[in-house]
Amino acid sequence: LTVFVSLVMNIPEFGLVFLVFVLPLLSMMEHPTYATVAISLLILFSLFVKILRGKRSVRFEPADLYATLFLILVLFGGIFTFGGIDSFKSALVFCILGLMYFAVTGLIKNEVWLKRLLSALLASSCFVSFVGIAEWVLNKQSKIWQDNEVFSALAGRVVSFWQNPNVLACKY
Repeated sequence: LTVFVSLVMNIPEFGLVFLVFVLPLLSMMEHPTYATVAISLLILFSLFVKILRGKRSVRFEPADLYATLFLILVLFGGIFTFGGIDSFKSALVFCILGLMYFAVTGLIKNEVWLKRLLSALLASSCFVSFVGIAEWVLNKQSKIWQDNEVFSALAGRVVSFWQNPNVLACKY
């Protein structure tokens, strides 16, 4: 863990690529959202430190203004609601994950890191797909969320790492 934290603190781009790769795998944890938020906070903190030290620059584009306003609205929605502390927690998590927009636009500045990020996304997607294909081949589909009256011919639906099969699809 110490090596990972020091690596992200030195190279926040690495943290972003890592997060993109492991995001589907985090669903196997008991609290995947907390793990995602923790990694995101580390990346955001590292970026913030780099900006303060002058090692990274910040450009505020018009789209950034709209993203900021949206996140402020979400946060206020979580504060001024009848949902109480649970609504605030949800809004806070949404805002932290929404701040990752700024991490991506602030860190992925050249083609090398863009290729690394896209490669991580492709590798992760392929891994999730292969697990789904293996479920189908081994006849380990899930009956969760399946309307058996309408789709009785289906053995089940592929879920791969997720509990909701709507993320993935299986024809047969």
